[in-house]
Amino acid sequence: MTDVSDAELLGFLRGCLDDSETSEIERRLAADPRLAARLRELKTLCARLDSTEPFDPPAGLAEKTCRAVALAGSTSPREAPSPLPEPPAPSRSLSRLDVAVAAAVVILLATLVFPAIQSARANARIAQCRENLHRLAMGLRAYSEQFDGYFPAPSQRDKPVVAGFYAPLLLETGYLPEPASLYCPAAPPKGRLPSFATTTCRTERSAPPKVADLSFVYGYTL
Repeated sequence: MTDVSDAELLGFLRGCLDDSETSEIERRLAADPRLAARLRELKTLCARLDSTEPFDPPAGLAEKTCRAVALAGSTSPREAPSPLPEPPAPSRSLSRLDVAVAAAVVILLATLVFPAIQSARANARIAQCRENLHRLAMGLRAYSEQFDGYFPAPSQRDKPVVAGFYAPLLLETGYLPEPASLYCPAAPPKGRLPSFATTTCRTERSAPPKVADLSFVYGYTL
């Protein structure tokens, strides 16, 4: 025990400590004159308190106190609770940071979406090209099965050979369902798709510009 408090000294005076604590304080008192002087001061103060004669409280003090408390509780107005502070209204104006973030999001979406759209279009054109070639192959196969395994044979005249002979013949004989199958999806004709409802005879009589136009279809390369 290095320091002895006033509470411990009062406990020593009143006999509230156990034997070990009492022995320790007695040892400290014998070794420390200042602690012994403080004990004498506390003993003098306690003697004054002990010498005071007890007195009875005034008559009816408890009843008067209860009535005063009840009266004060019934007449005092209750304070209204303080209203909660309203949150500040959000500003409707966009700051430069908001605009910059929105622009960054738009650019990011564009870099993600546009390549996907282009890839989807390219895949669609490839699929359509395969379908067109498949229709041409099926038309030629049906023609060969009808004519003992022979494909259409162009004449030795110049125009059908230059302009293409298979496409008009397949359309004319019904082995090709529609003229749109003759055009590449990656290079469609400008404007309205021509009907291509031509015959080999009309091809033979076509002017040179018309013959040149006919050379851009699949039938020319067959």
